[in-house]
Amino acid sequence: MKLKLIFSLCLSLLIQWALPGQVKVQDTGVTTIGTDTGTGFNIGNAKVDLMNNLSNKQIGLNINHQNYTGNKAATGNSIYLTNQGTGRGYGVFINVDAAGTRQKSGCEIVVKENAAATEPVFGVNCLLDCFGPANQSAGIKGVVKVDTTSTNTKYGVYGQIKATGGSFGTGGRYAVYGKINANDPDHFAGYFDGGVCIVGGQCSGSDRRLKRQIRPLDDALEMLNDLSPKRYKFKDNILGMTLPAGEQLGLIAQDVERILPEVVSEITTPIDDEEDPSGKERIVSYKAINYQALVPLLIGAIKEQQELIKDLEKRVERLED
Repeated sequence: MKLKLIFSLCLSLLIQWALPGQVKVQDTGVTTIGTDTGTGFNIGNAKVDLMNNLSNKQIGLNINHQNYTGNKAATGNSIYLTNQGTGRGYGVFINVDAAGTRQKSGCEIVVKENAAATEPVFGVNCLLDCFGPANQSAGIKGVVKVDTTSTNTKYGVYGQIKATGGSFGTGGRYAVYGKINANDPDHFAGYFDGGVCIVGGQCSGSDRRLKRQIRPLDDALEMLNDLSPKRYKFKDNILGMTLPAGEQLGLIAQDVERILPEVVSEITTPIDDEEDPSGKERIVSYKAINYQALVPLLIGAIKEQQELIKDLEKRVERLED
């Protein structure tokens, strides 16, 4: 007991004396506190400030955990944060100065699924319980800040699936998967503020087994004739919205709603707590058109028009006879 008290007292004195920098812990205990090469947080600000000057793989915190207890939950490390103040709080804050030519990662997680795995395996499993009037909450938020000196491609979130062994195996493969358990037209599995480019096919679920109350679409030509296409430009001072620039072709949602209300939705504008509101107009919600839903209307109108043409051709033939 006396030895433990003496060790604790010596450790406390070392921490107070230590320069900002490295805390090194091995199986035998604390071996290094402080280093003259460390320039990070003071010990009072950071519980552990890790600095690695090696030229090979640099790891600030390495957690190697294997679960040998069967079906029990396995957690390599658990960090619990309760933020009682009004400022931002971080369970883990990682600040990487990406100098040098080697690849740098704020956090790199390598997970291997073996043949014995019977439950889902996640590289990152983030559970966010939202309570209270927070302006913006996200399970995972990816922000990349770039300026005119930045080169090469940057990604806020990057998802990729690679085939190994020459095959993808069996089952579905999704580089990015989004799901929301709601049928409200104002809820989305994905929301994109800005242009979207798709290289490859695009599909929508249209299987008969997914549908009910199937019936013909009548008067498609009449409804199509009531639509009024427009030329226009989007405003450039709407807060939090990256609208297309230049001349546009399309329809006005309020006009379409009077004819086809089922293809128009009221969308709540997402709030970005980092946007600068000065000099910009705030729109709480806006109307949007499901242009893809107009394709059946076009097909129906063409078929109705074709029937009219055939009927006119028969009339002309009878007159010529």
